[in-house]
Amino acid sequence: MPVIIDEIEYMDVREAAEFLKVSQAKVAKLLRTGSMPAYKDMVDERRKLIRVQDLIKARTPQLHTVKTEEKEENRNSAAA
Repeated sequence: MPVIIDEIEYMDVREAAEFLKVSQAKVAKLLRTGSMPAYKDMVDERRKLIRVQDLIKARTPQLHTVKTEEKEENRNSAAA
């Protein structure tokens, strides 16, 4: 369940992985490499929190890329 702090919604790594439809290891790698910002949970410092807004931004380019690839495949099929 997302956490709300100062009116900003956060998810933990497990929730973020479900949201992005990737593994928890992939989310952990994104956090480790700095590709996605994370925040420490003030109650449990081992737990990383990710802003939902950042997750939405991370997911949007993937959807655009998939749609673009599908369009190219359809053009190639129609041309053949």
